[in-house]
Amino acid sequence: MTVLDVRKHTPFVDYFVIATTQNRIQSEAVVDALREGIEGYHHREGKEGAEWILADFRDIAVHVMLPEAHRFYDLERLWGDAPRLAVGETTRVP
Repeated sequence: MTVLDVRKHTPFVDYFVIATTQNRIQSEAVVDALREGIEGYHHREGKEGAEWILADFRDIAVHVMLPEAHRFYDLERLWGDAPRLAVGETTRVP
C-alpha cells in the first residue's frame, strides 16, 4: 500500500491511498470494509468486479487495484513528485 500526499498537486483530494488486491472479491471486501469503517464516504467509481475501484472519502481517494491494473496505470510513477507517507501499524494519515 502506498499513501501519497497530493495536496500541492490537485485541488480535489489531499491524499491518494493506492492498494493492490489479488482478486476482485478481495477488492470488493476492502472497499466494503472501508465504507463501514471510515467516516466521509462519498461514492465509488468502478463497477462491481472491476479491476480498479476508486472509493472517494472527500479528502482521501482510495484506489484499490488488481495487480495488472496497478502495473499498467502505475499511479506512483504518474504522481511521482508527490511525497509518500510512511505506512505502518501506527501510522495515520493526518
